[in-house]
Amino acid sequence: MTTQAIGFPDWRPRLHFTAPAGWLNDPNGLIREDGLWHLQYQYEWPRCWGHAASRDLFHWEHLPVALRPDENGDCWSGGTVHDALNTSGLFAGTAGGWVSVYTSQDPAAGQRISLAGSADGGRTWRTFPGNPILRRPQRDCRDPKVWRDAERARWVMVLTEGGHLTFFVSSNLRDWRETGRFWPRSEPGVDGFECPDLFQLPVENRPGTVKWVLSVSYLSGANFAEPPGFGACAQRYYVGEFDGETFVADTGVETRLPLGHGPDEYAAIVWPRETGGARRTLMIGWMNHWGYAKQIPTQPWQGCLTLPRELRLREVAPGDWRMRQAPARELWAQLPARTEFSRSTLAKEDGVWLMGHLRSGALRASLRPGENSVVEFEVFASDRYRTVVGYDTARGTLCLDRRNSGSPEFHPNFPGRFEAKLPLDATGRLELIIVIDRSTVEIFGGEGEVYLSGLTFPGPEADGIGLRVTAGRIGLERIELLGGGERETRPTG
Repeated sequence: MTTQAIGFPDWRPRLHFTAPAGWLNDPNGLIREDGLWHLQYQYEWPRCWGHAASRDLFHWEHLPVALRPDENGDCWSGGTVHDALNTSGLFAGTAGGWVSVYTSQDPAAGQRISLAGSADGGRTWRTFPGNPILRRPQRDCRDPKVWRDAERARWVMVLTEGGHLTFFVSSNLRDWRETGRFWPRSEPGVDGFECPDLFQLPVENRPGTVKWVLSVSYLSGANFAEPPGFGACAQRYYVGEFDGETFVADTGVETRLPLGHGPDEYAAIVWPRETGGARRTLMIGWMNHWGYAKQIPTQPWQGCLTLPRELRLREVAPGDWRMRQAPARELWAQLPARTEFSRSTLAKEDGVWLMGHLRSGALRASLRPGENSVVEFEVFASDRYRTVVGYDTARGTLCLDRRNSGSPEFHPNFPGRFEAKLPLDATGRLELIIVIDRSTVEIFGGEGEVYLSGLTFPGPEADGIGLRVTAGRIGLERIELLGGGERETRPTG
């Protein structure tokens, strides 16, 4: 059952991961074993690693806290690998186990890198007595992500050090040698980079071609400095080559490639790529913004993760690569109720078309907007308030507008309108997926080339979902609502 503090609306999402109670931020230590997706995450103060597991990415069993602060400091972000051959020597005999490589944060000593091992699939952990295993000259040294380089039979790590990323290699997960550096393109007001990840993606329209994708988060201490007026708390990615020691970008250096276009998505990392039939790469991030994260008006929980998203890569021009994102396919099994609409057109003079009521579910639409048309989907709508997902044909922009959402006035910068360029496809069609979940909105535009995510905190009466045209007219090829019979989250344990 969900739990909500008296006096607060029930904003806890049903489809997104939240901690049973307390603070949550970065996802950490993503690993999959024996059919279970394991998710660890930054939890509570002082910072621990929470832990949960799922067979379908949407029903999560909460497990005991994995890592706790010790003499080296709090447990900040990092990653987890399966050390099947016990190269680390943390386990008895030749039997392997899980190894977490994480940031030890100490106010006096700064940030160092530490290890912990688990021989029982993450249920219990023992820290390495030789911690910290890596010290650097600067105080900012954090967020290690580690993976196995099977070709060279060694481990690779990338972490952030202020204004650059550093790569290391190791044979045993304890002793690391620096091999290269990468300087992400900076932004005005950016203080540093966080939560890097490096992973391979096959190019779907170039059979046999595989590229490396480097993702990184960046932030400003001011968080709301210009430009664009909302502050630097965002992510970008680069596509290129990794030779086992360092990364060279082909795409993303001259052209800024946002990982997400909305205000609330940060610190995203991927699970190790699946093997077998599906062979997917899945990413998940923190759905929040450091400018107001500690003020969001939810109790007893504070913070949620984004939907798990499937990643794809396309070549859009010779040597120019772009990612595509879509909700993990398991989402659709959570939304069995479906309503399809047969209406063919909608014009400005028709006013608002109320399609139904929904607090947790999805809308899928295929539209043909006319020239100089503006179309707006209204979600979490009531007589006075609404959150808007809009498309402007003339400007070629998709937007999320929460300026009239009815959210409490907990921070002056929370209301806002956020947009991204999204041209219609070659046939003049606009494809949209909008997932709403009590206090979240996530939008996938086109073939997934635009991903917009944002929080919103509607009043208890705001559950309408409608469509209006504010300029011109549109053709409606397909609109369907999914969801309505909301399920409760699994009891915490």
